Amino acid sequence: MKDILFVDGYNIIHDWKELKYLSRSVSLEAARDKLGDIIGEYASYTGLDAVVVFDAHMVKGAFDKRIERPSVTLVYTKEHQTADSFIEMAVSKLNRYQQNIYVATSDGAEQMTVFGQGASRVTARELLNDIVKKGTERSRKHSDSPSMQLGAYLDEDTKDKLKELLNF
Repeated sequence: MKDILFVDGYNIIHDWKELKYLSRSVSLEAARDKLGDIIGEYASYTGLDAVVVFDAHMVKGAFDKRIERPSVTLVYTKEHQTADSFIEMAVSKLNRYQQNIYVATSDGAEQMTVFGQGASRVTARELLNDIVKKGTERSRKHSDSPSMQLGAYLDEDTKDKLKELLNF
């Protein structure tokens, strides 16, 4: 079983400056989409299963809705259900001895609850820092790969001529 990351969607949106700005200047939907993209890429790179949970507890008649995207599942809770309660229930059902479970939220009460159930807590800031760090590592690995180096595309004669020009 893969390790799993649960993300309290609105908690993260309201904590990260870029997403907070996007939610206010464009729309909350745009911020949700961007968060889904970020977490999906992060999950793909780290090998985690990821679930981003958004509250719909205040939306009259809302039903539990799941959207499967590459490397991430977006969950919209049903009416009268918070993201916190959804995450707590999901964490309690998982076998913490077969996989590592992480919950990303800056909600202190939620952190304590999931920690008590055996999950590791990650603050919004810690998650952002790890995403930035992993993105930097990924960029560095990608740019160092042979396919990204000019020499990978040159034949031997051209390489020799280039060396001569550089050593003039």
